[in-house]
Amino acid sequence: MKRIIALSLMTAYVQAAADCWAKEYGYNCCSDNIVPASNTYNDTVKGFWGVENGDWCGIKKRDYCWAKAKGFKCCSEKVKTIDSVDMDGIWGTERGDWCGFIESVSLWNDREKFDDTKNEWNNFKTKWDKEYKDNFERLSVFVGEDESKLNFGWYSTTTNTPSILFGTAKDMSDAETFDGTNEYYKTLKGVKYYVNKVTVSNLKRNSVYYYQRVLNGKKEEVVQFKTYDPLNFSFIFMGDPQIGGSNDRVSVLNKEKTLTIPEAIRNDAFNWNVTINKSIKFARTPSVLLSAGDQTDTECYDAEEKELIYQENEYSAFLLPELMKQIPTAVSVGNHDAYTENFRHHFNMPNEHKTDTSRIKNYKDFISDLKYKTVMFCGLGKSNMPFLEILAKNGTNIIACDSKPLNKIDNSVTKILKSYKNIKCYLADENAWELTPDILVRTPGMNFYSEKIENMR
Repeated sequence: MKRIIALSLMTAYVQAAADCWAKEYGYNCCSDNIVPASNTYNDTVKGFWGVENGDWCGIKKRDYCWAKAKGFKCCSEKVKTIDSVDMDGIWGTERGDWCGFIESVSLWNDREKFDDTKNEWNNFKTKWDKEYKDNFERLSVFVGEDESKLNFGWYSTTTNTPSILFGTAKDMSDAETFDGTNEYYKTLKGVKYYVNKVTVSNLKRNSVYYYQRVLNGKKEEVVQFKTYDPLNFSFIFMGDPQIGGSNDRVSVLNKEKTLTIPEAIRNDAFNWNVTINKSIKFARTPSVLLSAGDQTDTECYDAEEKELIYQENEYSAFLLPELMKQIPTAVSVGNHDAYTENFRHHFNMPNEHKTDTSRIKNYKDFISDLKYKTVMFCGLGKSNMPFLEILAKNGTNIIACDSKPLNKIDNSVTKILKSYKNIKCYLADENAWELTPDILVRTPGMNFYSEKIENMR
């Protein structure tokens, strides 16, 4: 019996070596999860190259066609030219249609392919489906109109007076009670939800506080909250969390199907939690977390209940990380957030200005701003570009930054940018962030940040 097993193992090894085309060139073949280098396929070799443990390795042919999940075939061996690379894989063309290179693997963060968090991920999937996803009452901690204030926002299922208990003693013995507003918002799945907003004031820098939320008349666990140096502070900047954006990506678990919206939200909820934990660990003492917009992926054009629930699942995921209760956020409304009023009801934004009071849905008509220490942060909609023009007229030096040339930017923005000598335009890849203007604008105007604007408020 032992001889037969040894012979079987030897046969398997010889077969594996024979299947490895890279042996011909003096290299081993890659492990299954190694991503092919997209510029390494040519006529002189028999496949793609990858890198593993600091050395080249050959990508083996897969025994499945991932492109089928997107409605296409995989390329035949005659196809040598790469026409496109996206998060799902590497694409060529054959007989006038797209085809996927069978050696390719997905490039996006499907949690199923990470072995080091496999147990944590499997536990999370169960908790998300049974406990987390439909919790729409998560707490949002938002920066106040200046650094002495802190804004809290959340949904509740009762009309109880919303309160935040805030103090310096861990046992809450010195806590002051801050009450806020409560108003009916909507009904989902037969449950009435109310919007609650509370502002806490008189915060001091370099201090340690403790607070409790009173949700539906019940006190929650105590949360520690720290403030830091008023003159030397750091912040975390996030671009497009877009939870749910993994929808329709090719699945790693089932390689010939794509993720459904619920699967995508769950996947991105886990990844967002990992991102927040690692970011705060890296920054160590960040004073604020900035998000440039698109917290959610579901746009809710038709405002159907199914879509509204998906978007609320996405907000639930965005506010899920426990560490987000310990750091104030400042988020901008993105186009994916803008077609419902969920954004402005989850977040208690300071200095909110809307030219159309019936809809935040039209993000072009929305501005919010906050002053944090010596910096003013503004979310600026396209049709509110005159606000930028006022700053320019006051002599503020402005650097505009975009990934497109000036003549490709929205006309309303271009007109202003060209009208004033103190507005200079750079492409995003021209190191504009290393410059020191009074204002740095991300055109077409969704966000800008100012360091010397206190006297203009």
